[in-house]
Amino acid sequence: MPRPNHRRSRLGFAFIWVPILATLGACSTAIPKDPTSPYYQVPPGSTLRLEQKIAIPPGRARVFIQHGTVTGDTFDHYAPNCNVEVDRLDEDQAQYVAPGDYRIDRVQQTQEQVVQARRVQVAALGHAPLLLADSVDSDGQSDIYLGYHLWVEDPADNFMRLSCRGALDEPADARPPSIDDMRRTLGGLAQLLLADD
Repeated sequence: MPRPNHRRSRLGFAFIWVPILATLGACSTAIPKDPTSPYYQVPPGSTLRLEQKIAIPPGRARVFIQHGTVTGDTFDHYAPNCNVEVDRLDEDQAQYVAPGDYRIDRVQQTQEQVVQARRVQVAALGHAPLLLADSVDSDGQSDIYLGYHLWVEDPADNFMRLSCRGALDEPADARPPSIDDMRRTLGGLAQLLLADD
């Protein structure tokens, strides 16, 4: 009985599996480290550097930031925006997030739906509208924000996260903010220092 040729069987194994594995490896999609891409996330271990103290008014747990300015609780929904959020709500006095470096522990993708209802006029008489029924209609579509929660370590244990969203848009057109969008939104208030830079 002839001895099996192990060298030949290993060579056959390599001829079969190496091309298969190379093909499968080529199919994987890697997101480039491009701060202009909305799909390149802030890597955990990065640093959020607040350049100045951020005040959170009484009765609120967050303030919004847009175009480098703290806007309170209002902002342009059709442009990228961020908010600084604390863990505890204080009804009586303002809270402050101190300037300094905050390590970003984890990054979480977010999606927020916004349903926009509009009043429906069901009848009109002459030039004056006559509402025969008071109703609200929705076309069934919800506009959405796509974004990221950047969870931070805080020695004072109250600054919870920075959340940034892209512009409010229809689901097919909505995009999360790129790192460059977040940096422009924060302006001189804060810097994002990436762990892989």
